[in-house]
Amino acid sequence: MSGTAPPYDADAQDLANYVLSLYKDPEVRFDLMTVNLQRESSVNQSVLTALDIGAVVTVKFHPPTSADASLRNRVDLTSPGITLTQCIESISYTFDTAGSTYKATYTLGSVGI
Repeated sequence: MSGTAPPYDADAQDLANYVLSLYKDPEVRFDLMTVNLQRESSVNQSVLTALDIGAVVTVKFHPPTSADASLRNRVDLTSPGITLTQCIESISYTFDTAGSTYKATYTLGSVGI
């Protein structure tokens, strides 16, 4: 056997490098968003409960200054917050009669471009 690698090794390495380039920098995203509807105005309650699967929403998040190091490395915490456009993939509602809370939970995904 010679000292050179078979040609398919180079192809495999090229593919591995390509996949690594796609996923080496994690994206900031939100998987779930839960809203306590009791704390919202009646106008906001109407808007939030009218959302449907497939709706595109803008999510704004203001991380605490003590956010973990991985978040601090990817997001400028001195900015007004993180704003992402995402798509609603599922919706669930919960009502707690003991605590009288009514919550909506939205499962979020990326918006296909």
